[in-house]
This record gives sequence, structure tokens and C-alpha cells, in this order.
Amino acid sequence: MNYLALTGAQLDAINPPGFLYTGVGIGPVVTTAVVYVLYFAGFALTIYIVLAGFAILTSKGDEKALAGAKAKLTYGIAGFFIVFSAYWVVQIVGRILGITIIQTIFQ
Repeated sequence: MNYLALTGAQLDAINPPGFLYTGVGIGPVVTTAVVYVLYFAGFALTIYIVLAGFAILTSKGDEKALAGAKAKLTYGIAGFFIVFSAYWVVQIVGRILGITIIQTIFQ
């Protein structure tokens, strides 16, 4: 039997054991996790960039400390672009696959 070709009502009638269809699925769990992970990453990146700026201000002209603070700032900005890109990859995949709940997650 091809479970991929069945409708939701047919799957409800069969109700196979295991993870194929349980009524809830992993979708809501992943959706909720994505929201919290991206919020946490944005908060952590903000703190990291603020700390890098503070390190630049307090380097007192020490070249080694200034270079370390600049590297920290660079890593924070790179992390921001990674998180920003991850958000848009999730949005694009949601649109391609027709998953409407992903498109309204952050509204």
C-alpha cells in the first residue's frame, strides 16, 4: 500500500502504528522549535555584538585587544547573516513545499 498517495481521511481510517501518521506529527514541534531557536540566536547575536563593541571601546589602543575585538565583531556579523539566511531558507522551502504555517510563523 502506498501511504504517500492516501488522503488524510484514509490515513485516519487505517491509523498505522508508528510515525507515519499519528494525527499530530513532528511538524508543530519543528515549527515551534524554529521560532525559539531563531529568537534565541537573534538575542545571542545582539549580546555578542554589543560585547564586541564594548571590547573595542575598552581596548585602550592595545593592538592585540583591538584585533580580538574586531574579530569578535566580524564573527557576530557573520553569525547574523547565517541566522538571517537560515530564516529565509526556511521561508523559501515553506513556499516551495506549500507549507503555509511556516509562512506565518513570525507574524
